[in-house]
Amino acid sequence: MPFFSVLGERAIHDSIDHILNERVVIARMAASEIDGFLPHVFTELTDANRIADFDPADADLSVEANIMSHIQRELGPLASSILFLDSAGRVVLASPPGSYDPGADLSSLPFAQQSLTQSEFSISEPFFDPVSNRPVAAASVPVFMDGRLAGALIGLIDLNGEEVMAPLERGASLGNTGHATLVGPKGVSLAATIDIPLLTGVEHPDFYPKALAEGQPAISATQFALENIAGETYQETHIMAFAPLSTVPWGIAIGGDEEDTFAPVKRLRASLILLSIIALAGIWTVTMGGTRRLIKPIQQLTAAAQRIARGNL
Repeated sequence: MPFFSVLGERAIHDSIDHILNERVVIARMAASEIDGFLPHVFTELTDANRIADFDPADADLSVEANIMSHIQRELGPLASSILFLDSAGRVVLASPPGSYDPGADLSSLPFAQQSLTQSEFSISEPFFDPVSNRPVAAASVPVFMDGRLAGALIGLIDLNGEEVMAPLERGASLGNTGHATLVGPKGVSLAATIDIPLLTGVEHPDFYPKALAEGQPAISATQFALENIAGETYQETHIMAFAPLSTVPWGIAIGGDEEDTFAPVKRLRASLILLSIIALAGIWTVTMGGTRRLIKPIQQLTAAAQRIARGNL
């Protein structure tokens, strides 16, 4: 029985390791999928900048407008808008038309300021798009004319769009409480499969900022820190796996509550206990049968001796 107990404990430990490793692998797969989108945005913006002049002073920008429409079709739901800003941060062109008014001054917005001070492709801090009121990040390519910065070509990446949410939804299909989050700077949620505050809420402040800082896949038991979230219990322990993105300082977190995560282990433990009971019952039955077979000859000899002692030969 001690040997059986050791095997049972090893099976339980192996089951726990399998569950934890599986969640890390799923988080890394989702991170890899989202990482693949950003180079696509870079390629589209860079190619557009190479094909057309994108001169803010040009009276005829029909070619540039057509190219921007093409970029948005290529990027699909990943990009909510494509913008062409001049060096002063004013909108020259926008796709779709009307998303941002031509001439609108965006120079006070951090994403526009960053776009106009970078000499290469960059991605801004996430923010709420003032037009759609959805969380976005600005991917931008600088536009140069005669060696000077003339403006920027910008794609607003919709962080709640289908391209981003699809990997999260697939990663969240873990048990009954599985959920996934795109984690941004300081651990804030940029997108999530549960209804939590975006760009402000940190569901696991004791885990996400540390995982982001370390930049390595990790998994941890961590308390859910947001109150009044439908379907979630404040300070309930979750088992969350984290995988960093390689293209931006963000990450993917995937997991669920502790009880749901380890439900298979609980079932395995119950099965092992049942098997132990069955094994003990079997051993007891065999032992009792063997004992009877051993005792019966002794009982017969004892009875014969008693008959002889009584003179019954």
